[in-house]
Amino acid sequence: MSSIPLSGIHPLPLEYAEYILARPPTLTLDSGYLFQALAVKEGERILAEALTRFPVKHALCIHRVGSLDLTEMAVWVGVSAAHRGEAFDACRFIIDEVKHRVPIWKKEHYRNGDSGWVNCERCAAAPHHSHDHGHNAA
Repeated sequence: MSSIPLSGIHPLPLEYAEYILARPPTLTLDSGYLFQALAVKEGERILAEALTRFPVKHALCIHRVGSLDLTEMAVWVGVSAAHRGEAFDACRFIIDEVKHRVPIWKKEHYRNGDSGWVNCERCAAAPHHSHDHGHNAA
């Protein structure tokens, strides 16, 4: 099975995708553990924000890492709410924030043997967000 990637990086049939917990090319053998802790912590912040911003009772998000076949799910988001509109709004918020804030990068592998990192301009840009991480702008 192959498909055309939605990322727009390369118009070639996609073979599989790889997700890593680091910003390329900074990946080292030990950096995966550091980024895993950061990813979990940021993911927990996102879920907590969703619970305060939307009238939902529960929220959960799972993002897989490693090599995934095109038929495998990379991200799952679920919430429970009294009304589906509120649930959909919370899900949309969670997935958008995960893609923007969690340090998981996607590498697409094409059928011709070529590969490329998905361009995430928002992730590569300097952070400008409203929540506090305890850091100060220089």
